[in-house]
Amino acid sequence: MVYFYVIMRIILSAGWKERSMPDKNLDDFWADTFRAAGLRLTPQRRLVLETLEASREHLDAETLYAHARARVAGISLATVYRTLTVLKKIGLVEEHRLGENRSYYESVRNVPHYHFTCLRCGKVIEFSTPLVNQIERELSAREGVQVTCSHLRLSGYCTECLSAQVESPTDQQTRRFVEEGDCSR
Repeated sequence: MVYFYVIMRIILSAGWKERSMPDKNLDDFWADTFRAAGLRLTPQRRLVLETLEASREHLDAETLYAHARARVAGISLATVYRTLTVLKKIGLVEEHRLGENRSYYESVRNVPHYHFTCLRCGKVIEFSTPLVNQIERELSAREGVQVTCSHLRLSGYCTECLSAQVESPTDQQTRRFVEEGDCSR
């Protein structure tokens, strides 16, 4: 718990930044990305992208399907899965494993951002920080490597869960991992 608090204080003191959209019209941006990949922006692909964009949260495939189907009844779950595979491949969608053992998706932004997941309620907090870029530069300078991708995923307890002061068996197990110095869970 102390580790989480220290890390979040460092991140927040470095500056919390909102994610921003590409400068171009979003539809043109999507069309250009598909064209560059030699693919077409079909109505189904556009629907999945629009649904992700409208939600502004991380959705699993089934929830994304339910939201998309509410807009266009003819889309199938298989189409959503196939579309997500294509969108990941061409860089318009990111897949994350947040908390539980299932994938969540979000549309890609032009500002790198990271995730904090509450171990109790599953709340996801997005943040960006220049500290990750600083670490990448220092590693490159010291080791002579070229960093092409970085992922930072923090987990702990959100403010609401901390104030609830109710500890579940899962929380007890997590506390044991942290006390033993292994929070790789």
